[in-house]
Amino acid sequence: MEHYERIQESKKYWEDILNKKYEKIIEVNDYSKVNKLFKTNITGELYNKIMKLGKSNDLMTYIIMMTAYKITIGRYYNADNFLIGMPQYVKSNENNTFILTDSKMIKMEAKIKDVLINEKVDLEQLFEHQFFPLEQLYITNNVYENVSCYICMDNIHNSKAIEDIKMLKNNKVTLEIIKNEKEISLNIFYADCIKENQIKIIRDMYFCVLNYIVSNLNRKIGDVEVIGSIEKKLILEGFNNKILYPKEKTIVQVFEEQVEATPDKAVVVYKEKTITYKQLNEKSNSLARKIRKYGVKKENIVGIMMDASIEMFIGILGVLKSGAAYLPIDPSYPVNRIKYMIENSQSNLLLINNNTLRLNKSLNINVINLDSSDIYEESNKNLYEESSIHDLAYVIYTSGTTGTPKGVEVENGPLMNLCYWHNNYYNVTEKDNTTKFAGVGFDASVWEIFPYIIKGATIYIIDEEIRLNVEKLNEYYEKVGITISFLPTSIFEQFIKLPNNTLRALLTGADKLKYYEEKVYNIYNNYGPTEYTVVSTAFKVERDYKNIPIGKPIGNTNIYILDKNKKLLPIGVAGELYVAGDGLARGYVNNKELTSEKFIDNPFKIGEKMYKTGDLARWLEDGNIEYLGRIDYQVKIRGFRVELEEIERTLLNINGIKSAVVIDKVKDEYKYLCAYYVSNRNYTITELRENLLKNFARIHGSGIFYEYG
Repeated sequence: MEHYERIQESKKYWEDILNKKYEKIIEVNDYSKVNKLFKTNITGELYNKIMKLGKSNDLMTYIIMMTAYKITIGRYYNADNFLIGMPQYVKSNENNTFILTDSKMIKMEAKIKDVLINEKVDLEQLFEHQFFPLEQLYITNNVYENVSCYICMDNIHNSKAIEDIKMLKNNKVTLEIIKNEKEISLNIFYADCIKENQIKIIRDMYFCVLNYIVSNLNRKIGDVEVIGSIEKKLILEGFNNKILYPKEKTIVQVFEEQVEATPDKAVVVYKEKTITYKQLNEKSNSLARKIRKYGVKKENIVGIMMDASIEMFIGILGVLKSGAAYLPIDPSYPVNRIKYMIENSQSNLLLINNNTLRLNKSLNINVINLDSSDIYEESNKNLYEESSIHDLAYVIYTSGTTGTPKGVEVENGPLMNLCYWHNNYYNVTEKDNTTKFAGVGFDASVWEIFPYIIKGATIYIIDEEIRLNVEKLNEYYEKVGITISFLPTSIFEQFIKLPNNTLRALLTGADKLKYYEEKVYNIYNNYGPTEYTVVSTAFKVERDYKNIPIGKPIGNTNIYILDKNKKLLPIGVAGELYVAGDGLARGYVNNKELTSEKFIDNPFKIGEKMYKTGDLARWLEDGNIEYLGRIDYQVKIRGFRVELEEIERTLLNINGIKSAVVIDKVKDEYKYLCAYYVSNRNYTITELRENLLKNFARIHGSGIFYEYG
């Protein structure tokens, strides 16, 4: 009876562990076994500290090494709940190939000393229940698919058991610990799917963790550093650059200086209409005075609701010259959204034109119609008033996770930083012809306007009729001589398939770039949230990549790749991207709670803030950044983690496919992937599936379906 009770107790012990949900740490599409070896040693001071810690706290060396291994694996793979395998204890009858330990003790708020003691207790319980036959439980709970990291030690596991672990097809990384008299030897066995550079990073992180825990027993697990001081300094100081811009001036002031330099040069062209720098300045001066008559003051927000036009440019500068900030409103927005933006921003004045006059009837707000004949009766001289880079410049509303738009407030300073970096990085001169392509309500529109009007360039507004027709768009570019332009990613990926002889630089951003081909002009991939004044990083693309980088931080910008406890991660390790610096927005309009949640204290620069993007990224060794998608844009299909962008990129490489979007769907509790695509060739579903399965054998048979869109 006693024997039966012990069996039942062991069974419950393992069921309690295996019935929980765990993260699959390493996703691979092959079944290679560990066949490579990386050797390293722990000697000197660190060795002595590990021995002293074990002796003074009655801890086996294995407990210390295993705890550090769990912390390292969790940080490297950005995982909280995972399993690690190990052989049975050397004195057992070895009826299981491996037994399991989980990461439940590695809690961020727990003290390091308490975690070590709890790991000791947990290991004792594990050894007590190791004789229970686990094969069937492993099969039932998909353990063989979910466990890819192992740990073993020569004096508590015999050599045969260790060799058996290495032969497991799901084993991708095994840490073997060999304790000697004056050193601890570490053998890291790894499979073909793991690169040696990854093992070196894990090694370095492991050493950092060990060094920290042996010297900081009373600190929390969340405080553990996984990056060395030299690499930390490189990331915080080396991977950024400083640029100079006049911090005593606003965007209006530098625009007015440009007017003096190129008064008769065309600044904006739309269809057959052209306006010069002098004309734009004078009309916006006159409008600014009219705006002030409505009681508008500094820090007030004035809405501008009209399609891209010369009048829109006059309206934007008129608002800024009045001392207020402008709020662009796309006329195509639903009326309820427009009402919300006006009410939430507390705007009491709206600039419109004849095309949007009809929309005004449903809005309770003062309006100025820029198509009225008496609009420019006020003086057209410059308005000289005290202004600051801290004055609010504009508000852009973006979609919120709750479905309610959020208004991002951007001051003059961040806008100036963007403009001066842009003009320096892209070598903008008054000889350049550029485009206004983006929708008026998007932050890219800001980027298409201000850098160029302070440098004497000419902006061509793209007519709605050709915006989405890349052939006609390209013809127009060549007709008017466009030299530098921004195109959203989906349009860009189609446009670069056409020859163009006038461009010197083509910029893209707003979405992950998946397609590239060499052109006679330079191609740049840009990244940045609205909350950091449009652009945070930029990358000159000169070849094809499996994943095209987003580049290095722009001028006066700091990028941090952090773990879940906001600790710096080493080069090559994925984490959440945070951004700080001179381009940081003020916050969200009338939403202190959300501002506090997203614009948080910068632990690396006391007194400053940083923005939490929700994007997954990692540093590359050359200081560029690789964007890996949204934190929540990974999907699991039958236990396999799938990157949707990776499938989209593969689809785009199929001849004739112009654009593609992949989403996951659920039907009758069955999850599958669905691809929508635009193509100038007719493909059968079978043909597309066969193309994809050349690259995605690991999801073969996982119920992937494709629908025409």
